[in-house]
Amino acid sequence: MDKVQVKNSQNVFFTVQGKSTGITLSNLDLKAISRSSAPPKNTDGSDIGLSSWVTLSNTKVLNGITCTGPHGVSVGSLGKASGSTDSVTNDLVGSAVMIKSTKAAGIKVYRGGSSHGSSIVRNVTWDGVNVQNSDYAFTIEPWYDGTAAYCKANGASSTISGIYVKNCKGTTSKKCAPTTGEVFCPVKGLACDVHVKWVECPSHWSSRKGPLQ
Repeated sequence: MDKVQVKNSQNVFFTVQGKSTGITLSNLDLKAISRSSAPPKNTDGSDIGLSSWVTLSNTKVLNGITCTGPHGVSVGSLGKASGSTDSVTNDLVGSAVMIKSTKAAGIKVYRGGSSHGSSIVRNVTWDGVNVQNSDYAFTIEPWYDGTAAYCKANGASSTISGIYVKNCKGTTSKKCAPTTGEVFCPVKGLACDVHVKWVECPSHWSSRKGPLQ
């Protein structure tokens, strides 16, 4: 799909799933801006699910929730359904610009336990992300949508390895200063292998890394 303009989508603009393969979305112009007090909800630019060899390039997304909400250019949410195993592998994000996002990039997985499944995130790289006034540059959430009691009672069932965030630059907002990145590993050891290196550090940069207790 090439050179498509879409305005005011009711939900996600484009979804790729159903074991699709060899899909290319390019030169898309996607806009969903509310003119009332009710902002649009879940107007993700693209959601990529069960599929392989998918390319998304030269795409502009302007909306009132996703780019100023929680998603960013992210992996997740994985492991939601009980008994399931969700995986994202061999993924490259390059030359993305994120403006006024809650987070520019990140990973979200569910905690595990009887109510959720397991997650595998492996060999994923963000290379050259430009952060402009986003609250966080990069985050990893290994307990997405879980209460403190549930997380304490249930062990993590995620593997997050071969993760690289590099050659990124820009400036975060001051909303969460002095922290501009949060990296929480769900488990100790090689099951959580994350590398974050900025060429031009966002202002107020500091990070927290460690296993979820």
